[in-house]
Amino acid sequence: MPYSLYKKLSGTDDELIKTNMTISGVGGGDPILAKGVASMELTIRSKTLATAFFITEVQGSYNLILGCDWVHANWCVPSSLH
Repeated sequence: MPYSLYKKLSGTDDELIKTNMTISGVGGGDPILAKGVASMELTIRSKTLATAFFITEVQGSYNLILGCDWVHANWCVPSSLH
């Protein structure tokens, strides 16, 4: 999750769980260090699930990236192509 979205959702730096996780393949550049991990409830249609997000300082054309493991485990279909 971009840090800018986290702040819009009223997230604070004090609430972030510190981590030394490096994230690759996001934003088209070098790997980035996550600012922390935030646990939030994510609602998709009728499902509400506790989800951990890595918060990063990144600019992109997306709001969130959900991994394939998360999508498949929660039986969510992200596209009509499936």
